[in-house]
Amino acid sequence: MGGFLKLPVILVLVYGCIQIFGQVHEANRCIWNDECSDDGKPCFSNTIPQPLIDPEGIYLLSQLCPKLVVSPTPPTCCSTAILRRMAGFTVRFAQQNLRRCPSCMENIMNHFCQITCSPNQSQFVNVTLSDATGSDVLVNGTEVFLTNEYAEGIHTSCKDVLYPGVNDIKVIDLMCPGYSDETCNPQIWFNALYLTSITPYTVAYNFVDSSQTFTNGIQPLSDTPFRCQDSTFGNPACSCEDCPAVCVEEYVPEPTNEPFEIGEVDGWILILSVIFFVFLSVLLVLILCIAFCKRRRSDSNEVRDANCCDSCSKLFNDTLSGVFEKWGRLVAKHPFIVLLISLVVVIACSCGIYYTEIVTDPIELWSSSSAQTRKDQIEFQETFGSESRTEQLFITPRVNGKEVYDSFRNGPLEFNALFDLSIFEEVLNLQNEISRLPVSYTYPNGTKIEITLKDVCVQPGAPYSQECFINSVLQHWQNSFEKMNTTVILGGRKADYHDHFLFCTTSPLSPESFMGLPCGSNLGIPAFPYTTLGGYKNDNGVDVYNSAEAFIFTLFLREEVDNDVLSGMTFAWEEAFIEFMHKYSSDLIRVSYYATSTLEEEIKRESEADTVTIAISYCAVFVYIVLALGQYNKCSRILVDSKVLLGLSGIIIILLSILSAAGIYGYVGVKTSLIALEVVPFIILAVGADNMFILVKDYQLDVRRSGETREEQIGRTIGRVGPSIFMCGLSESFAFFVGAYIRIEGIHTFALYAGLAVLFDFILQMSAFVAVLSIDAWRQDAGRMEPCCCCTCSRESTSNELGYFQLFMKKIYAPLIVNKWVRPIIVIVFVAATCISVYLTTMLTVVLDRADVLDDDSYATAFVRDYQAYGQIGPPVYFVVAGDYDYSNELAQNMICGGTNCSDNSLHQQLSAAGRDPENSLIAFPPNSWLDDYFDWIGPNFGSCCKLKEAGGDFCSTADPAYLGCTTNCIPASTDAWQRPIGQTFITYLPNFLGTLTGQYCTKGGATSYGSAIAFNDDGSIKATYFSSFHAKLSTGLDDIESLKIVLQICEDIEKEIRKNIDVGDNFRVFPYSDSYVFYEQFLDIVDEAKIILPAILVPVFVVTLLLMSFDFISSIIVIVNVAMVVVNTMGVMYLLDIYFNAISLVNLMMATGISVEFISHIVRTFRLSTLPTRKQRAEFSLATTGSSILSGVALTNLPGIIVLNFASSKVFRDYYFQMFLAITIIGTLHGLMFLPALLTYLGPPLNRAEAEAEASKSNGNVQRIHMTKMDPETHNGYDNKAAEH
Repeated sequence: MGGFLKLPVILVLVYGCIQIFGQVHEANRCIWNDECSDDGKPCFSNTIPQPLIDPEGIYLLSQLCPKLVVSPTPPTCCSTAILRRMAGFTVRFAQQNLRRCPSCMENIMNHFCQITCSPNQSQFVNVTLSDATGSDVLVNGTEVFLTNEYAEGIHTSCKDVLYPGVNDIKVIDLMCPGYSDETCNPQIWFNALYLTSITPYTVAYNFVDSSQTFTNGIQPLSDTPFRCQDSTFGNPACSCEDCPAVCVEEYVPEPTNEPFEIGEVDGWILILSVIFFVFLSVLLVLILCIAFCKRRRSDSNEVRDANCCDSCSKLFNDTLSGVFEKWGRLVAKHPFIVLLISLVVVIACSCGIYYTEIVTDPIELWSSSSAQTRKDQIEFQETFGSESRTEQLFITPRVNGKEVYDSFRNGPLEFNALFDLSIFEEVLNLQNEISRLPVSYTYPNGTKIEITLKDVCVQPGAPYSQECFINSVLQHWQNSFEKMNTTVILGGRKADYHDHFLFCTTSPLSPESFMGLPCGSNLGIPAFPYTTLGGYKNDNGVDVYNSAEAFIFTLFLREEVDNDVLSGMTFAWEEAFIEFMHKYSSDLIRVSYYATSTLEEEIKRESEADTVTIAISYCAVFVYIVLALGQYNKCSRILVDSKVLLGLSGIIIILLSILSAAGIYGYVGVKTSLIALEVVPFIILAVGADNMFILVKDYQLDVRRSGETREEQIGRTIGRVGPSIFMCGLSESFAFFVGAYIRIEGIHTFALYAGLAVLFDFILQMSAFVAVLSIDAWRQDAGRMEPCCCCTCSRESTSNELGYFQLFMKKIYAPLIVNKWVRPIIVIVFVAATCISVYLTTMLTVVLDRADVLDDDSYATAFVRDYQAYGQIGPPVYFVVAGDYDYSNELAQNMICGGTNCSDNSLHQQLSAAGRDPENSLIAFPPNSWLDDYFDWIGPNFGSCCKLKEAGGDFCSTADPAYLGCTTNCIPASTDAWQRPIGQTFITYLPNFLGTLTGQYCTKGGATSYGSAIAFNDDGSIKATYFSSFHAKLSTGLDDIESLKIVLQICEDIEKEIRKNIDVGDNFRVFPYSDSYVFYEQFLDIVDEAKIILPAILVPVFVVTLLLMSFDFISSIIVIVNVAMVVVNTMGVMYLLDIYFNAISLVNLMMATGISVEFISHIVRTFRLSTLPTRKQRAEFSLATTGSSILSGVALTNLPGIIVLNFASSKVFRDYYFQMFLAITIIGTLHGLMFLPALLTYLGPPLNRAEAEAEASKSNGNVQRIHMTKMDPETHNGYDNKAAEH
């Protein structure tokens, strides 16, 4: 019985073999001519071609194979049924995806026509598998002969055709499962064609050399295919996007930061060298003139009477000093009342802190509300909705190693340790733990619930599926360890998860691998290797995914601006996620992680952590002030002459001035920032400490006159130093207020807070501190000890002699600086240093690296390092077209699309050109294009996805089970294969395109790729749209800035080109959007802002100095020049210390302007009011008296606090605060105590004769004309006279 059953099978096989080996291969002979099975298999028929007489068949042949229509009833080897199946299945994929390149499409269609219908079919087609059914023989398999040149030609014409729906994917990637476009050669491609052409029989290709001959009549297909740059039967050539051969001009970015050259020499070096040598010449002439004038000077010591200007200047100074003297006496007489009033005012102002809001959002903090990218961000989110929040992980193995695996397709390959199955299992366990992470959330009404990831994650399959979209390599196995463990045996060889990984990463859009396992997630979303793998190599243009060193996991959380409950859940889950990851540990893998809120939270955390550092810094300064303010001449009076309470009071007053300023701004609703809270205290500390030292030291070294009370002496002290302190405070305050012109929130709030805090500090020091000084002077006079004033000691008077420090300044340092040989060297060195600094300033790097704002031990720092080491791609970028634009107009379409008939300068053509040059453009891939895909989706050919149930009937969705029965195109088939939807047709079917899912019968659905890419007006017209891509890997802040520059320029060029060709409305715009742009835009303008703001804040310094110096232009100019030199030198040092120029350093430079006024103005005013006869003597006197207070009050006060900052955990504190503050302090000190005195000896203001006469009249009232050379510069230690006024 068994043998009998085998007989029919044997007969069938024999019959099939007879038919196969009995084939005739010659011209004008077929292999088949009609179908003879329900599944469309053709009947073997080795006969001559039959004329095609059926009208439908003729119509189909004319549409599909016009070259074969040689007569009204053309002879063919195919019937109407075969043509019908060819139109419905075989060429569907090609017509949907290759029609954008006419020559490729023509070559493919001609190829299918030749092997399906050609009257010479038997010359190149051989039946290899058949099956007998009754009297018919079904063709199950064929062999097609073609020359290598023919195959290469068709392959070359098609290999670069883009698949616009997905970045970095070409159509050939879809047609070559398991191979990339680089490795899919003609042989592989042709043998894979049957996978997309859906034929009921198998097709095997036999590639032969064109010189090879066959004895059985075989003549391989050897037509000369069209090249992609060729036009075909009146159709245009392929576009540049799909055919590099037609590209006339590739993307060439405009050069940025071109070097400034004069001839072939660096322009800055040449200019600064000329300036320096001119200065040397002028200095030499000045020195010679001074020497010459001295020789010709008469022996007579008479001087002219004071002129009107001198008298007016003296009157102004006397009036101002008188006002301060009266105020000082008043405060000194009523210290407790003044303190009480000060306390009430401070408390009233400080209470406003309750209303103060601290800005921590980096975007709000470091971008201007008027910045264009900020406006673009708002417009993008309002138009297209908020982007999802992302949580990302980099996963690397703890143990490195390599394993050689004998892969199924590629033989032995080396896999990194990352691909060990135990690593996969550990990663899957981690993913499951994150997915199930329980988080407690409380509704606004107090109800508590427990949420997990699925409650806040993005769910692309909703409402049909609640599965979260987690982009990871595990999606290739649908998050199933069982599937990872799957092995199959094919042809005697084993394939496992290694082979599935290689296949799916090479062809991420393939439905499944050769192992029969799906490549995409359960939702059908592909996982692209550049988003899931990190650190893999590229070998001659081919990505080697098995060399990856890290897995990249990305979780997407929903964010809706107007949904407070969802936002609260999302933030709660994100916080729990960070806490979970912080505690997570594994023996197999190391994980770094990052969340959307990470940067903001880490900045806030670091600032709170560095509060301790700031507190220690203040304590160090306090200790120094207490020690430095005291007079320690006798051991028995140490506790009497110490200044613990006075120093503590001074520190408290400084803090109260900051609190008062913050409170005032709290009342009026001005927000503050962490940078203001961190930097302003140091400014006020420097200013306040300087004023404290000047006040206290001047009082200590002053001699109380006979019959003078303590209050009167204090008032006289305030009269001397008050105007100078007032001038500095007013200059600094106005300078900071001018700095508030910059609308970057971090700089704006800093400038406002600093300006008002300086004013409060001046007011409180002139009131509360003077009151405390009066009380402390009473204590000291009474011999009462600190801290308990009840205990008394010796009541002997305190010595007014100069201390060792003041003696050093007066006897050694000051004479050395003004020495005739030393001072020109000092001037030359400082001017040379300034010239060099100007040059170094031009080379400053403008950036703030993301790693700089993070602690070294922050989890985010580890993530940044991993991204720099393993990241393959940058953030997404959207090119937005907004405003009035008629997309239904063909000319307008040409300026947007990228395929055939589109403009060479269209939006997509320009963006694609940039995407083909990622190294220069920093755009990783050509962007996707819904417009080009829409054209293909609705195209007037048999492969069109857009079908109607009947002519003029309802739209037929691909989700409809009856879709294959819908044969009426939305646009009727036409001889114009490139016909587009225009007018109302365009508008009518666009929503259907956006609602179509990609599937087997329609590869151009817009729902997956473009669901949110278009925003509509109420009338159905397009309001705005975007075309998305990715940036190339942006490892540093410099990359981020450069990428923004480039895309802004590209969008500007695109908009300009569109406006040149299309009449668009005024509201039409093309702009780029990425979530980081709003932060990095500041770096595009910050240099220009600095060029305005830094000189601008010198203006109030000059004006105030000019007014309070009695319109002394020379003194005012000297102050401004020195302050400017301090800022320039600081910028030069920034380059040497590798400190970048950014908003933080700009704040510090503004601070440098304020602090340098303290180093400069006091000495200049002392020089201006000194009555000594020569500039050299006045400079020496100013340096000896005021210079010591400057050194001890500003420089040495800052140093203890600054040094502590070096131990902060934040790199921002170490680089931008410690190093820059230290540089500002040292540079300011050197300018104030070296360069300024030397400069004053040459260019200082002339002697005020009215002051000199008044000083002389104190000694001899009858003297009308005085001998200047006989004045004693050391009278009363130089303090109890006008020459000591500050």
